[in-house]
Amino acid sequence: MSRTGVSAPTATRPTRPGRRGPGNPRGPGGSGGPQRPGLVRQPLSTGALLVWASPYAPVFGRQELELLQALGGLTELALERVRTAERDSELAAVVHASGDAIVSTGLDGVIRSWNPAAEATYGRSAAEVLGRPLSIVVPPDRSGELQELLRRAGQGERAYLETQHLRANGEAVGVALTAAPLRNRADVVVGVSVVAHDVTARKRAEEQFRGLLESAPDAMVIVDDEGRITLVNLQTEKLFGYSREELLGQPVEVLVPERFRAGHDHRRRSYLADPGCGPSASPGS
Repeated sequence: MSRTGVSAPTATRPTRPGRRGPGNPRGPGGSGGPQRPGLVRQPLSTGALLVWASPYAPVFGRQELELLQALGGLTELALERVRTAERDSELAAVVHASGDAIVSTGLDGVIRSWNPAAEATYGRSAAEVLGRPLSIVVPPDRSGELQELLRRAGQGERAYLETQHLRANGEAVGVALTAAPLRNRADVVVGVSVVAHDVTARKRAEEQFRGLLESAPDAMVIVDDEGRITLVNLQTEKLFGYSREELLGQPVEVLVPERFRAGHDHRRRSYLADPGCGPSASPGS
């Protein structure tokens, strides 16, 4: 029994050799013998749906073929969801094992997730903070910093900030923050991810270093890769007659006598490229 609307190849049972049947009026070897069967192929990203077909008794009508195509699309969707679940599981494992506090919030700043490192950094359990605003870890006088961070991330930007937050016991903790937008599958920003790296130990070491630098009996100047002054001690102010506010951010050549300035920049860059090549001329030499 045939169905209407079928123009594509359709499937049938093969006819035994020597037996007459529909489409085989003359038996094997006759001009009306069975034609070679073919395949109807429905491509999928993970392979292909193959339907064995021949030009005889129709098995699949147009509706059935459309249904097969729809089933192929549903299979694609199911496989994509499985892959997405696997990726989410891997990401969750990374976040859980991270040594940095990782927090996600809504665009309103309300905490949605809080990893174990965040518990250790802030002294607050996930159960205690979920559903509460992230501002609970921010000193009142720094609330504007957090609002600006969330605003920028909510607009699709990545934002960086080094500041101080508060532990549950009120103790200050130095943190370097990185905020980034969280997007849904439609690429719409729906939340904010905040990574907080505890820099308390680094800050403490920097303070100790500054103390040693300040108490040094000699003038000491620290510059960056571009030769601009980033740190000076009290003896530098006394020796050169500049305040540190006047020196910070200036090229170190302001402390070099004019007759030596022409070649100092080259010597400084050579030294930075290869510290073993010898010292740069010291200011005043």
